Amino acid sequence: MEEETEVGKISINNLLKQLSVLIDSKGLARKEDIDELKICIEVLQDENKTLKSAIEELRTKNEVLENRVEAFEAYNRRNNLIFSGLDDLKGSNEEIVSKFCGDVLGVKVSTDNIENTVDIKVPGKEKRLIKATFSSNKIIWNILNNAKRLKGTGFFVNKDYSYVIRLRRQKLFQFRRDMYQKDKTKNFFIRNDILFMDNKAYIWDERGQCVREREGGYPRRMEQAERRGGNSEVLPAFTASTSSHTTAADKKKINVD
Repeated sequence: MEEETEVGKISINNLLKQLSVLIDSKGLARKEDIDELKICIEVLQDENKTLKSAIEELRTKNEVLENRVEAFEAYNRRNNLIFSGLDDLKGSNEEIVSKFCGDVLGVKVSTDNIENTVDIKVPGKEKRLIKATFSSNKIIWNILNNAKRLKGTGFFVNKDYSYVIRLRRQKLFQFRRDMYQKDKTKNFFIRNDILFMDNKAYIWDERGQCVREREGGYPRRMEQAERRGGNSEVLPAFTASTSSHTTAADKKKINVD
Protein backbone atom coordinates (compact mmCIF):
# COMPACT_ATOMS: atom_id res chain seq x y z
CA MET A 1 0.00 0.00 0.00
CA GLU A 2 1.34 3.42 -0.93
CA GLU A 3 2.37 5.62 1.98
CA GLU A 4 -0.02 8.50 2.47
CA THR A 5 1.23 11.83 3.76
CA GLU A 6 -0.88 14.78 4.70
CA VAL A 7 -0.03 17.72 2.44
CA GLY A 8 -0.17 20.21 5.26
CA LYS A 9 2.50 18.30 7.22
CA ILE A 10 5.04 17.66 4.39
CA SER A 11 8.04 19.91 3.93
CA ILE A 12 8.84 21.65 0.67
CA ASN A 13 11.95 19.50 0.13
CA ASN A 14 9.98 16.31 0.63
CA LEU A 15 7.30 17.58 -1.71
CA LEU A 16 9.88 18.27 -4.42
CA LYS A 17 11.42 14.84 -3.91
CA GLN A 18 8.01 13.21 -4.19
CA LEU A 19 7.30 15.15 -7.39
CA SER A 20 10.69 14.16 -8.80
CA VAL A 21 10.00 10.49 -8.06
CA LEU A 22 6.56 10.81 -9.65
CA ILE A 23 7.98 12.47 -12.80
CA ASP A 24 10.67 9.81 -13.11
CA SER A 25 8.15 7.00 -12.66
CA LYS A 26 5.87 8.47 -15.32
CA GLY A 27 8.73 9.14 -17.76
CA LEU A 28 7.83 12.82 -18.00
CA ALA A 29 10.31 15.42 -19.22
CA ARG A 30 11.95 17.51 -16.57
CA LYS A 31 13.13 21.09 -16.90
CA GLU A 32 16.70 19.84 -17.15
CA ASP A 33 15.67 17.57 -20.02
CA ILE A 34 13.93 20.42 -21.81
CA ASP A 35 16.91 22.72 -21.32
CA GLU A 36 19.24 20.04 -22.65
CA LEU A 37 16.96 19.53 -25.65
CA LYS A 38 16.98 23.26 -26.34
CA ILE A 39 20.77 23.23 -26.31
CA CYS A 40 20.83 20.31 -28.78
CA ILE A 41 18.40 22.12 -31.08
CA GLU A 42 20.52 25.27 -31.00
CA VAL A 43 23.62 23.23 -31.84
CA LEU A 44 21.81 21.60 -34.77
CA GLN A 45 20.59 24.98 -35.99
CA ASP A 46 24.13 26.35 -35.90
CA GLU A 47 25.42 23.30 -37.77
CA ASN A 48 22.64 23.69 -40.33
CA LYS A 49 23.59 27.33 -40.91
CA THR A 50 27.22 26.32 -41.33
CA LEU A 51 26.28 23.59 -43.82
CA LYS A 52 24.05 25.96 -45.79
CA SER A 53 26.87 28.48 -45.97
CA ALA A 54 29.32 25.79 -47.09
CA ILE A 55 26.88 24.49 -49.73
CA GLU A 56 26.31 28.00 -51.06
CA GLU A 57 30.06 28.58 -51.22
CA LEU A 58 30.56 25.30 -53.11
CA ARG A 59 27.71 26.17 -55.46
CA THR A 60 29.28 29.54 -56.19
CA LYS A 61 32.69 27.97 -56.80
CA ASN A 62 31.09 25.38 -59.06
CA GLU A 63 29.36 28.10 -61.07
CA VAL A 64 32.66 29.93 -61.45
CA LEU A 65 34.33 26.75 -62.70
CA GLU A 66 31.45 26.03 -65.07
CA ASN A 67 31.67 29.56 -66.45
CA ARG A 68 35.40 29.13 -67.01
CA VAL A 69 34.89 25.83 -68.83
CA GLU A 70 32.08 27.40 -70.85
CA ALA A 71 34.26 30.38 -71.78
CA PHE A 72 37.10 28.05 -72.77
CA GLU A 73 34.77 25.97 -74.93
CA ALA A 74 33.31 29.10 -76.55
CA TYR A 75 36.84 30.30 -77.30
CA ASN A 76 37.68 27.01 -79.00
CA ARG A 77 34.51 27.22 -81.09
CA ARG A 78 34.81 30.92 -81.97
CA ASN A 79 35.94 30.30 -85.56
CA ASN A 80 33.40 27.56 -86.30
CA LEU A 81 30.14 27.84 -88.23
CA ILE A 82 27.44 25.25 -88.86
CA PHE A 83 25.95 25.13 -92.37
CA SER A 84 22.63 23.45 -93.10
CA GLY A 85 20.86 22.72 -96.39
CA LEU A 86 23.94 22.11 -98.53
CA ASP A 87 23.36 18.37 -99.04
CA ASP A 88 22.61 18.57 -102.77
CA LEU A 89 25.66 20.66 -103.64
CA LYS A 90 28.59 18.99 -105.38
CA GLY A 91 32.26 19.18 -104.51
CA SER A 92 34.36 18.86 -101.40
CA ASN A 93 33.06 20.45 -98.23
CA GLU A 94 35.65 23.21 -98.51
CA GLU A 95 34.61 23.96 -102.10
CA ILE A 96 30.91 23.89 -101.23
CA VAL A 97 31.30 26.27 -98.29
CA SER A 98 33.59 28.62 -100.22
CA LYS A 99 31.24 28.80 -103.22
CA PHE A 100 28.17 29.15 -101.00
CA CYS A 101 29.68 32.04 -99.04
CA GLY A 102 30.74 33.86 -102.20
CA ASP A 103 27.68 33.34 -104.41
CA VAL A 104 24.89 33.47 -101.84
CA LEU A 105 26.23 35.48 -98.91
CA GLY A 106 28.48 37.79 -100.90
CA VAL A 107 31.48 37.02 -98.72
CA LYS A 108 34.64 35.98 -100.52
CA VAL A 109 36.13 32.98 -98.75
CA SER A 110 38.86 30.94 -100.37
CA THR A 111 39.36 27.29 -99.54
CA ASP A 112 42.63 28.35 -97.91
CA ASN A 113 40.57 30.28 -95.34
CA ILE A 114 38.79 27.06 -94.34
CA GLU A 115 41.02 25.14 -91.97
CA ASN A 116 38.79 22.12 -91.43
CA THR A 117 35.32 20.73 -92.12
CA VAL A 118 33.36 17.99 -90.37
CA ASP A 119 30.15 16.25 -91.42
CA ILE A 120 27.56 16.13 -88.65
CA LYS A 121 24.86 13.49 -88.91
CA VAL A 122 21.52 14.51 -87.44
CA PRO A 123 19.81 11.58 -85.63
CA GLY A 124 16.65 10.50 -87.40
CA LYS A 125 17.34 12.63 -90.48
CA GLU A 126 19.02 11.89 -93.77
CA LYS A 127 20.38 15.39 -94.16
CA ARG A 128 23.73 16.38 -92.73
CA LEU A 129 25.26 19.52 -91.32
CA ILE A 130 28.70 20.84 -92.19
CA LYS A 131 30.85 22.33 -89.46
CA ALA A 132 33.54 24.55 -90.93
CA THR A 133 36.49 26.05 -89.08
CA PHE A 134 37.74 29.32 -90.56
CA SER A 135 41.14 30.95 -90.22
CA SER A 136 39.80 34.25 -88.93
CA ASN A 137 37.01 35.39 -86.64
CA LYS A 138 36.53 38.37 -88.96
CA ILE A 139 35.38 35.97 -91.67
CA ILE A 140 32.87 34.50 -89.22
CA TRP A 141 31.23 37.86 -88.57
CA ASN A 142 31.24 38.84 -92.24
CA ILE A 143 29.29 35.65 -92.95
CA LEU A 144 26.90 36.10 -90.03
CA ASN A 145 26.22 39.73 -90.91
CA ASN A 146 25.07 38.62 -94.37
CA ALA A 147 23.15 35.54 -93.23
CA LYS A 148 19.88 37.53 -93.38
CA ARG A 149 20.01 36.86 -97.14
CA LEU A 150 19.16 33.23 -96.39
CA LYS A 151 15.68 33.97 -95.10
CA GLY A 152 13.20 31.78 -96.96
CA THR A 153 15.83 29.84 -98.93
CA GLY A 154 16.08 26.71 -96.82
CA PHE A 155 19.76 27.38 -96.11
CA PHE A 156 20.94 28.18 -92.59
CA VAL A 157 24.18 29.34 -91.00
CA ASN A 158 24.68 29.30 -87.24
CA LYS A 159 27.48 29.67 -84.75
CA ASP A 160 28.88 26.49 -83.27
CA TYR A 161 27.30 26.71 -79.83
CA SER A 162 28.13 24.38 -76.98
CA TYR A 163 25.50 21.98 -75.67
CA VAL A 164 24.81 24.19 -72.63
CA ILE A 165 24.31 27.28 -74.79
CA ARG A 166 22.00 25.38 -77.14
CA LEU A 167 19.81 24.33 -74.22
CA ARG A 168 19.57 27.92 -73.00
CA ARG A 169 18.72 29.13 -76.48
CA GLN A 170 15.92 26.57 -76.72
CA LYS A 171 14.41 28.00 -73.54
CA LEU A 172 14.77 31.55 -74.83
CA PHE A 173 13.23 30.72 -78.21
CA GLN A 174 10.26 29.13 -76.44
CA PHE A 175 9.93 32.23 -74.27
CA ARG A 176 10.09 34.39 -77.39
CA ARG A 177 7.34 32.37 -79.06
CA ASP A 178 5.14 32.73 -75.98
CA MET A 179 5.75 36.48 -75.81
CA TYR A 180 5.03 36.88 -79.51
CA GLN A 181 1.67 35.16 -79.12
CA LYS A 182 0.77 37.78 -76.50
CA ASP A 183 2.07 40.80 -78.39
CA LYS A 184 3.04 40.58 -82.07
CA THR A 185 4.30 44.18 -82.13
CA LYS A 186 7.29 43.54 -79.90
CA ASN A 187 10.78 43.32 -81.32
CA PHE A 188 12.93 40.38 -80.25
CA PHE A 189 16.34 39.05 -81.07
CA ILE A 190 18.57 36.44 -79.49
CA ARG A 191 22.33 36.62 -79.44
CA ASN A 192 24.24 33.70 -77.99
CA ASP A 193 22.30 32.91 -74.79
CA ILE A 194 20.74 36.35 -74.25
CA LEU A 195 17.33 37.51 -75.45
CA PHE A 196 16.87 41.22 -76.13
CA MET A 197 13.43 42.81 -76.03
CA ASP A 198 12.36 46.43 -75.59
CA ASN A 199 15.88 47.53 -74.65
CA LYS A 200 16.03 44.88 -71.95
CA ALA A 201 18.15 41.74 -71.78
CA TYR A 202 16.86 38.38 -70.55
CA ILE A 203 18.64 35.13 -69.71
CA TRP A 204 17.66 31.61 -68.73
CA ASP A 205 18.07 31.13 -64.97
CA GLU A 206 19.05 27.51 -64.35
CA ARG A 207 18.47 27.73 -60.60
CA GLY A 208 15.03 29.26 -60.86
CA GLN A 209 14.17 27.36 -64.06
CA CYS A 210 12.77 30.53 -65.61
CA VAL A 211 13.63 33.43 -67.89
CA ARG A 212 14.62 36.53 -65.93
CA GLU A 213 15.97 39.96 -66.68
CA ARG A 214 19.74 40.05 -66.95
CA GLU A 215 21.69 41.85 -64.25
CA GLY A 216 23.47 44.82 -65.75
CA GLY A 217 20.62 45.48 -68.14
CA TYR A 218 21.00 46.05 -71.86
CA PRO A 219 24.66 45.91 -72.96
CA ARG A 220 25.78 49.08 -74.68
CA ARG A 221 27.56 47.08 -77.36
CA MET A 222 24.18 45.70 -78.43
CA GLU A 223 22.89 49.23 -79.07
CA GLN A 224 25.94 49.82 -81.22
CA ALA A 225 25.32 46.53 -83.05
CA GLU A 226 21.74 47.54 -83.79
CA ARG A 227 22.86 50.89 -85.21
CA ARG A 228 25.34 49.06 -87.44
CA GLY A 229 22.63 46.77 -88.69
CA GLY A 230 23.14 43.86 -86.31
CA ASN A 231 23.97 40.31 -87.37
CA SER A 232 22.29 37.09 -88.38
CA GLU A 233 20.66 36.68 -85.00
CA VAL A 234 19.25 40.21 -84.88
CA LEU A 235 15.67 39.76 -86.00
CA PRO A 236 13.46 42.85 -86.42
CA ALA A 237 10.55 40.84 -85.09
CA PHE A 238 9.67 37.26 -84.29
CA THR A 239 9.76 35.38 -87.58
CA ALA A 240 9.77 31.78 -86.33
CA SER A 241 11.75 29.32 -88.40
CA THR A 242 10.82 29.54 -92.05
CA SER A 243 10.29 26.09 -93.48
CA SER A 244 10.49 27.05 -97.15
CA HIS A 245 12.52 24.61 -99.19
CA THR A 246 15.52 25.30 -101.34
CA THR A 247 14.44 26.10 -104.86
CA ALA A 248 16.04 24.67 -107.97
CA ALA A 249 17.23 28.17 -108.83
CA ASP A 250 18.95 28.44 -105.47
CA LYS A 251 20.70 25.11 -105.95
CA LYS A 252 21.75 25.96 -109.50
CA LYS A 253 23.07 29.30 -108.35
CA ILE A 254 25.55 27.81 -105.92
CA ASN A 255 26.32 24.53 -107.65
CA VAL A 256 30.02 23.70 -107.52
CA ASP A 257 31.48 22.50 -110.77
